[in-house]
Order: sequence, then structure tokens, then C-alpha cells
Amino acid sequence: MKKGSQTAPAGQPVRVLKPETAITMRQMMEGVVMPGGTGTRARLEGYTSGGKTGSAQIYDPVARHYMHAYNGSFMGFAPLTNPAMVAVVTLNGTHGTAGFGGLAAAPVFHAVLTEALRMLDVPKDLPDQAPTRMAAVAEEEAGDLAIADIGAGQPNILEDGEDGDEPGQPAGPTVPNFRGMTMRAVLAAAAAKGLTVVPDGSGVARVQNPPPGSAVHQGERIRVGFAR
Repeated sequence: MKKGSQTAPAGQPVRVLKPETAITMRQMMEGVVMPGGTGTRARLEGYTSGGKTGSAQIYDPVARHYMHAYNGSFMGFAPLTNPAMVAVVTLNGTHGTAGFGGLAAAPVFHAVLTEALRMLDVPKDLPDQAPTRMAAVAEEEAGDLAIADIGAGQPNILEDGEDGDEPGQPAGPTVPNFRGMTMRAVLAAAAAKGLTVVPDGSGVARVQNPPPGSAVHQGERIRVGFAR
């Protein structure tokens, strides 16, 4: 006898990632589509984006060896800080290096997301043809996993800064005025000065603590609230 269906009450949501971990992952995935990354053909005009390529070599169970055929994939999303679209593209049975995810699947992602974002009238968050903060780093690094931080010799914006306030030492850099800036612009400005930012919300910067012009001391984080 068939039993009636029952609906279980929804549980309380549980955070599984720290906000700073999510931001670091976004930075890494943004680097994949930048010059020097493996998915540059997925890069979008007018939109920030991020993603990851995949190239799975196909195994022949009869001959018992891997063939020169692949399942080429690209998974990505846009815009970067407030995604409106997520897409996964997989092409089965591609061949040779042209069948890798970055060459086979990334262009499909580019075509699909370009049209989907246009049809949904998603506002652009980048000027067309504008360079982005990760471009210079990506040109120097040889892979999408090597650019988790801002770059060699540069402080990670998600870690404590190195500027000290010991006796006889400068108090540190001053806090810029982030108000009205997008999260992307805030992170770029903070990285340029070696500052640690803890973002909250989405949209543009509305409030910040410490206030603009304040001296930043060792280990101090700047909290920036974003809203639309």
C-alpha cells in the first residue's frame, strides 16, 4: 500500500565556508580566465567572471589504456561578486590537445553566457576592454592554481598585514575612502596598499570601519559593508 508523502521541516542553514575562504576561491577562479590562465577563452566582455577547466582522459576498457580522447569541461559563473549565471559545459569524446577543457568547452561557455546575460539584462560590472586587477599577475604565473594570492611578493588581502606599529616604526598606511566602490575595486585598492579587508554584503561600499584617513595598525582589519 502506497504511503502518503510527508514534508520535513527545513533545517536552519549552516555556513560551510568562511567568507574569506570564498573570496580566495573566487580570486583563484577569476585567474583561470585571465591571461596566463587555462580558460582565457571563457572570458567575457563587460563582465567579471571565474571558472575552472577540466580535461578527463578517456579510458579504453578493452585495450586497457587511456586514449587520446577527452571529456573537456568548463564550469564558470558571472558576474564575479554577485553571480547571476552559473554554467557547466562538457564535450564528450574530444580529441588531442584541442579537446582540452580550455580549448573545447571554454568558448561554448563564453558564447552561452554572453547571450544569457544579455537576454536577462544583467548589468555589466566592467567597462568593455578594461584591464582587471588579476591581469598583470596572470601574465607572470603559469597556471590557474598559482595565483590564489595577489602575486609573488605581494600581501594576501585576506591575511593580516605586515605593517607594524612598534616604537620607532611608522604606524602603517592610512585607510582609503572605499565608499561608493564595488567590492572588486575595494579589494584592488586594498591589495595595492597591503591592507586587509573583511567585506560584508554585496553591491557598493556604504560603510567602513576604521573610517577613511585612519592609520592602520599591525593586524588591524578594515571592515567594509556593501549594499545596493
